[in-house]
Amino acid sequence: MDQQKILSDDFPVCQSGSDTLLLGCKKLMGQSLKNHHGEVLGTLHSIVIDLKTGRISYAVLAYPHSFVAPPRLFAVPWHALVLDADRCRFSIEAEHHDLKNQPGFDRSLWPACADPAWQRKVDGFYSSD
Repeated sequence: MDQQKILSDDFPVCQSGSDTLLLGCKKLMGQSLKNHHGEVLGTLHSIVIDLKTGRISYAVLAYPHSFVAPPRLFAVPWHALVLDADRCRFSIEAEHHDLKNQPGFDRSLWPACADPAWQRKVDGFYSSD
């Protein structure tokens, strides 16, 4: 039997079936992303989709590095996010100091996300190898 949690007139927040779990993107935007210690690292700013495959490539994390400056943005490979299906939330295996060492970007100056060299650099930051 399908289970739904409906909090608005939009896509139900969570839908689960026998082999499928769906989550509307609107629910994710602005959601806090925590690490495995429960520390808030920032908020989910946006999602980058590969239009050729239709798959999500990156989540963009807004990291508040100071109280006066706008947050820095960081691309996080989608595979690096850990799903908590019971809470319909994601977390990430990273620390505050990790983000300070990762190349971030400003809202007004996004990197060339389709550039394979950039993708390797970002993916390598989150690889478990």
